[in-house]
Amino acid sequence: MLNCETNTGAMETRVRAAFRAWHGIRRGIEFQTDFEHGQWWVTLLRTGAQWSVNDSNRGFVFELVTAGDDA
Repeated sequence: MLNCETNTGAMETRVRAAFRAWHGIRRGIEFQTDFEHGQWWVTLLRTGAQWSVNDSNRGFVFELVTAGDDA
């Protein structure tokens, strides 16, 4: 089973930390993680932008699925 297909609290913590580092998340920028359809998803609450989480040989990669609204 791939890491991105593992629905545990520990894996959610890893996904959240990787997304913060990859996206350069600062305090005050809220995002949520969800496990749906057998994999992790990340959504920026302010804009609605959404990424699917996938495994790579360097940890996780994030594929933009919905661009969101920058208004």
